Amino acid sequence: MRYRSDIDGLRALAVSSVVFFHADFPWIASGYFGVDVFFVISGFLITSLIIEETEAGTFSLASFYERRVRRIIPAAAAVLMVSSLCAWFLMLPDEFTAFSKSLAAAVFFSSNWFFLNDVSYFAASAAMKPLLHTWTLSIEEQFYLVYPLTMLLLTSATRRFIVLGAICLASIAYARWLNKAGGLDAPFYNSFARAFEPLIGCLTALLYRRYEVDRIESIVLRIIGILLIGFAIFDRYNIDYKRMLIACSGTAAFLFARPNKRDPVFQIMASPPLRAVGVLSYSIYLWHWPVFVFAKILVGPLSRTQILECILLTLMLATVTFYTIEKPFRFGRPFRGRGKIFALAGISTTAIALFAGVGIYTNGLPGRLSREVLTITNASGWDSKLYRCFDPPGGTAEIVATAEKDSLCTIGDTTGARIDFILWGDSHALAMSEAVSELATEQGLKGIVAMSPGCPSLANTHNPDQGKMQKCADLYRAVSNLVKLHDVRHILFVDRWSLYAIGELGQTTGFLRFADDWDSELDTEAIFSKALDSTIAEFPDRQLVFLKEPPLQRVHVTQRMAINALMHLPMSALENYWTTRKEHLDRHTSINRTFEAARSKFKNVTILDPLPFLCDGDHCTAVKDGLPLYWDDDHLNNVGARLLKPLFLPIFDQMKTASDSRAAAP
Repeated sequence: MRYRSDIDGLRALAVSSVVFFHADFPWIASGYFGVDVFFVISGFLITSLIIEETEAGTFSLASFYERRVRRIIPAAAAVLMVSSLCAWFLMLPDEFTAFSKSLAAAVFFSSNWFFLNDVSYFAASAAMKPLLHTWTLSIEEQFYLVYPLTMLLLTSATRRFIVLGAICLASIAYARWLNKAGGLDAPFYNSFARAFEPLIGCLTALLYRRYEVDRIESIVLRIIGILLIGFAIFDRYNIDYKRMLIACSGTAAFLFARPNKRDPVFQIMASPPLRAVGVLSYSIYLWHWPVFVFAKILVGPLSRTQILECILLTLMLATVTFYTIEKPFRFGRPFRGRGKIFALAGISTTAIALFAGVGIYTNGLPGRLSREVLTITNASGWDSKLYRCFDPPGGTAEIVATAEKDSLCTIGDTTGARIDFILWGDSHALAMSEAVSELATEQGLKGIVAMSPGCPSLANTHNPDQGKMQKCADLYRAVSNLVKLHDVRHILFVDRWSLYAIGELGQTTGFLRFADDWDSELDTEAIFSKALDSTIAEFPDRQLVFLKEPPLQRVHVTQRMAINALMHLPMSALENYWTTRKEHLDRHTSINRTFEAARSKFKNVTILDPLPFLCDGDHCTAVKDGLPLYWDDDHLNNVGARLLKPLFLPIFDQMKTASDSRAAAP
């Protein structure tokens, strides 16, 4: 197969869709499907190459892997080294430790498995992981570790098509099963769930050599291909195997069409501007994500101008990388010789791996940071015992089992036998747990903590973002049984209510469904209202306390303060980042209305509002005495949580009185 300039145009379309999606351009709603296009192109080109060399008797595994090393490692090593340098100066110890782990995974092409299992609830968000994009390289290289051997074992075209087709169908079936059972991450990062994409390219290459379409058919196929790819990347939709198949099918149709200079679509896709971007696509892909992430770490949320500057910087770095690293290592005379390229790859890989190992072993090399920065970061630590109660290795299923065995963690004065209260909720309950425990200890009260990542403490509900394997409804039933078992008189509900009722910032719907209705697209604000009433009605003879949320900040507070300190800027430079009281109240209008309705309807309900303790007039702060009040953008740290102790004090006085009365009763 001769060089096809239109494939470089297709590469340009794919990488542009990924970059524009990551730049948060609203008109390219699902640009991540550009990665699927890349996988199909890769399978198509490499299969064509293997078949040609096999038929000519020149194919060897050593040559194949030499080409992969030349193509992948030099540019990737450069990006990993520069990213490591940026991380050294800009990342806090916990973040640097996580970065070092992802760096080690990237070096050994296992990033997809690392990020799939990087499920700690307080792990950095996907948007703040500089090497997240290396998962694609890992899947591709894992595929090509075994694919050439398969091609060598299958000596006839028919056998190749049958076996590869069967594996492709099995991969699609597996992706479908994961999609239904395991949420979004499982099919996104799983190697076998992604295998059907390069395999579609491989099968297309086999058919391309056997069947030829004429000029008109090629025009039609190319148009169909572009339309399918465009539908996948421009239409907003969740990641699932069906949309992957649409993007892959469109790519296959495009690739199967024959080159034709009289075809207007071919002329556009083979035009010099698109070819230029296509040639740079690998370097563009490598650079764009670290550029965006480190820019966000440095300055916070990016303006449109800053986003455009990041795209321009990406293009500049990609151009320099292509001409000084990619091209010389692939084709340059100084780097000829298999032994030389393998030796250089081994040295660079070892150096990066050692750097990653040091970062992991030293828990993020805190010594590289100033005392002021470390003081800020140390103010936002979590109690390790309570964190294990919140997010054990077995996840929510383990917490459910613990609750059913009546062995949930206790807080406060744990020497007593009677359970005076339950602290019940999600990660916001964890954020308040130490402050609540201190109050309970002062009053001689004992409590149970029932908390799980992303699980609402509301009757008959679940969080669809966690997939169907989560056990939120089971946890609710188990904790409800404990309330009755121990005759607990006071229940403190602490959740991130807005996440369930209205979603994240910029979203129009929340993450809440009824547990017996997984698929209906229902009004989450209405579900929240009904579930709240059902929860309260279940405990008519208990005192129920609901804590409203603190204001959601625009940035990761601890990180923003640390970066501010690193840059030796005054604390006043942070004021524009903090949310105002008006912004908070406007966003929580429906939630506050629901709470007020519940308080009017039920006499055993108390609603606590943290705003008076965090806001002065319209000004709400995330800093006090030079220390952060938040761990990230929505969870109070211990400094912030302790500010709310006076808010809880009347509740604990009531608990103490009730506990003393019960103890004195005959």
